[in-house]
Amino acid sequence: MLSLKCRFIWIESASMGRAVQVVFLAATLFLSGCSGFSLQDRFQEPRVSLSSIEILEASGFSVRFALNLRVENPNPLPIPVQGMSYSLRLNEHLVASGLASSVGDIAAYGESPVRLEASTNLLGMLGLMQSLLSAQTTELDYDLQSSIDVRGFSKSFEWSERGVVPLYH
Repeated sequence: MLSLKCRFIWIESASMGRAVQVVFLAATLFLSGCSGFSLQDRFQEPRVSLSSIEILEASGFSVRFALNLRVENPNPLPIPVQGMSYSLRLNEHLVASGLASSVGDIAAYGESPVRLEASTNLLGMLGLMQSLLSAQTTELDYDLQSSIDVRGFSKSFEWSERGVVPLYH
């Protein structure tokens, strides 16, 4: 039945010019071929790793610091990063969270450093200080959660990294 319908359309269009027939056929093939193709499905997620944490300023209970990340793009096209959201837990205490909109693009098959500045969460810092004083530890466990929004994509790329940061006295 479908082939008869297509044949009927082709016969009906016989009176049209040859150029219109070619455009109609090309559009039909293009639309049927594109239905199974999605760049988002073939796109590999960017990889993010924590390079370092720097304390920028400390006064009272407020601490400003920088999270230095490395974002890798394993794709043949640049990644136009629209923004990032992140949260940092130290020894299971939420100490910072925030947003960044000026990340920039990540080159195809490349990597870029990303610096996120943050201020501490007062309650999280109080809990962290209490746990540090009671544990007498020389390291901090960290859990960094991040979400990268890419222009033109309907979903965000979620990322998480856990590790240990040594404390220097």
